[in-house]
Amino acid sequence: MTATEGASDETRAFAIRIRALLELCVFPPRSGVGPLLSWDCSEDALMAQLMARDPLGLGLPSVWALRLIRRLLSWDPSDRPTAEEALGHAFFRDGEGGGNDGGDGAAANGVDDDDDDDDGSDVVGRGYLCQSDAREFEFVRECTMHCASVCKM
Repeated sequence: MTATEGASDETRAFAIRIRALLELCVFPPRSGVGPLLSWDCSEDALMAQLMARDPLGLGLPSVWALRLIRRLLSWDPSDRPTAEEALGHAFFRDGEGGGNDGGDGAAANGVDDDDDDDDGSDVVGRGYLCQSDAREFEFVRECTMHCASVCKM
């Protein structure tokens, strides 16, 4: 007997949606659910899981894409970025140049479009770097709140 045997179609559909969220490690904070899961919720595990489920086998272009998706799917709506904040996420910043590009480093689509040889070294996204402790942040707002100094754009 399965857990949804005898349940209504609506209950089964709800259970499938909840399971899908849990498999992507989206669950209420401080709920105690995380330790009960039988799978790994690390970024590496999620990147591998998404690649395995992608029909094209591509997965996500970078860990910054995963972090953006997780923030957009945050259980608590107040933790989700606004549309404007989301566009300023590290994923949309050019991964090349380390902030020495003379501008804000924003690329139109988050992808390094130069014609370098495709050796797999192109980086999609670049975090906002706190100069005091070299920690990278997803959003400039979080970086400036953490750092007493200016964040490297």
